[in-house]
Amino acid sequence: MFAAQELTKFIAGRDVRCEDLGADSVHPKRRIGRCSVDGIDQHHWLVQQGWALNFEPYAKREFLADEEEAKRDRFGMWKGCFVAPRDFRRWNKRTAKLLGWQCPPDAREKLFPDIAGMPTGCEIKGRYTLRASPYEGIYHLPGCRSYRRTKANRWFCSEEDAIAARFRKAFTCAWR
Repeated sequence: MFAAQELTKFIAGRDVRCEDLGADSVHPKRRIGRCSVDGIDQHHWLVQQGWALNFEPYAKREFLADEEEAKRDRFGMWKGCFVAPRDFRRWNKRTAKLLGWQCPPDAREKLFPDIAGMPTGCEIKGRYTLRASPYEGIYHLPGCRSYRRTKANRWFCSEEDAIAARFRKAFTCAWR
């Protein structure tokens, strides 16, 4: 959310130029592109500002210096305490490396709560699980047989939100 807001401010109505670099070799249905604003590469800018990470092996060390600079100067995410998005999506509570500036002793419990609090009006439970592959997790509606026993890692306000986050519907839910 913060990264998107900062990128919107950075672009500020200026023209964005993107170059199509072709299909991703790992995920052929995805396209790879390179975008810039006034000659400034958006990929580098996001990492330099601390809103994105150098992701190996795909980055091939291209953004390593940008990430080191953001980390050193405590920009963006580096001001706080976080885990890499991949570790969060896979709910790697025990093995995820804590990143950022001075993570408190209870950071892991705060980042990976056993039961996440339900926001008002958002009663669809989401649970990260590897068995959902190729999805990120499984969502449970209040009418599902599994709803009461499911401990939510994440909450959704609509099925559309859950699907957009790459969650699949629990098999214990009636298909409508």
